[in-house]
Amino acid sequence: VEGDVEVYWVEGGQSFGRTLMRITQDALTNLATSAGLVPEGKIRVNVYPSAEALQNAALFLPEWTGGVAIFEHGVIMAGIPEGEIDWAEEVIPHEVAHLVTDERIFNCLGVGLPTWLSEGLAVSSEGPISENDRRMVESGLERGTLPLLRTLTAGFPADTQKATQAYAISGAVVRFTLIEYGPEKMSAL
Repeated sequence: VEGDVEVYWVEGGQSFGRTLMRITQDALTNLATSAGLVPEGKIRVNVYPSAEALQNAALFLPEWTGGVAIFEHGVIMAGIPEGEIDWAEEVIPHEVAHLVTDERIFNCLGVGLPTWLSEGLAVSSEGPISENDRRMVESGLERGTLPLLRTLTAGFPADTQKATQAYAISGAVVRFTLIEYGPEKMSAL
């Protein structure tokens, strides 16, 4: 427990737990700095030793799920094997962004962010664009095969390759928006 953040893990020593806490705290700081978004309440991070263990702990998660944010309870659940720090540094900031943005935009009308914006914020929270994502976006631009944002407002394709492309383009658009307009405008949006 550190401030309003609690981290629980199933396997691994204290060092692993401290690393998970650092990643979570860094993600919160980055989200506040880069997008002007801060959590309203406590956050609990539950780390399972694998994606399969995570999927077994929750109902109706797709087989590709490695993390999930449940903003109504301030909970993040992630499948992170001990020692998989690179994966932790990707999935924890991603889910922290979902938790904080979902908490921020919750309303009684059931209106949410377009999927591309929600996922784009989460992807941009993972850090700079990866070389793989950069190549995918550039290649899609050259070939004219990138999906239109309006087609990504209510969900992403089920096809893994198309979904990966949708995540990449959404992250690129949000990164551009944050650079071009800044965290204050993103927070206002």
